[in-house]
Amino acid sequence: RFHTGFYNYLFNETKESDAPGFTKSDAILKGVKSLLAKYPDHKVYTTGHSLGGALSTLAAFFFACETDLPKPVSCVNFASPRTGGSDFLDAVHYLERSKQLRFLRVNNNNDSIPTLPPGKYEHVGFQVTLYKKSWFGFGQASEPDVDYKKTVDSFWTSANRAWSNGFISNANITGYEHAQTEYIANIELAKEHLEKYNLNMMYADERVVGYKLVERHLDNEQEWNCCGLTNMFQA
Repeated sequence: RFHTGFYNYLFNETKESDAPGFTKSDAILKGVKSLLAKYPDHKVYTTGHSLGGALSTLAAFFFACETDLPKPVSCVNFASPRTGGSDFLDAVHYLERSKQLRFLRVNNNNDSIPTLPPGKYEHVGFQVTLYKKSWFGFGQASEPDVDYKKTVDSFWTSANRAWSNGFISNANITGYEHAQTEYIANIELAKEHLEKYNLNMMYADERVVGYKLVERHLDNEQEWNCCGLTNMFQA
């Protein structure tokens, strides 16, 4: 299931074209394919901040379902709200495991926007949590946390993640941590540590992701049924 507002933003009919049923997603995909025709050796990345982060998540997911786009499709976004339910998380795991899709989400500690909407919605992919210097700018910033939600996690891991990504633990009384300028500043603070990582290395670590990457091309109806894509509807 997808969050209705984010889904409709991309997939409702747009007035930008006279073609019936033409959506923003269609317009974006048309532009991407046009660019790839000119630059066939390039890869596809999506990105965004806040609302743009949520939209980049959905766009990357559906781009990964396009059999004629180069894989993997990669999404690197910032301050993204949650976008889908548990079946969406399962489908993302399938696409990640089969090297079709990669996610890296960046959150500022104490940014409440990524904790929304509450309830049945899930985050996907790798999450990097950034920290700023201590109050009044003194001291060193904590090293960023890197987390990945497996298909099956221990009770305590799940409980700790639920608390860390919850609204209460991220309620901010010292300042607003959602602005792009805050993200840029915290990335600069964590630059040396972040440069130790790359997505290829992160997804190849079976201890972290809980699965082994496999070569698989999603080019028939049976494959789509296996990962539940044919049952995905907006909620």
